[in-house]
Amino acid sequence: MFSIFFLLKSEIFTCATDKSIMIWDVQVGERVKKYKSHTGYVNSIDISRQMPQLICSGGDDNNVKVWDRRKKGNLIRNILGRS
Repeated sequence: MFSIFFLLKSEIFTCATDKSIMIWDVQVGERVKKYKSHTGYVNSIDISRQMPQLICSGGDDNNVKVWDRRKKGNLIRNILGRS
């Protein structure tokens, strides 16, 4: 696990070397959602404090991805970095 982020003490957001982002329910202790679109390790994750349904992730694939938990498919933006 590379990064962890807590939101409202009810969820934990993680990212790791399996190229995914996961949301965990703290109360139940189970994974709620798994996002997978990066082609390399996901190194960082952050949540918008003003709009907590937006998730931003960055990985070894030189991409920054923006996810919206409200949207079907969830990935709303891919920003390609330089290699």
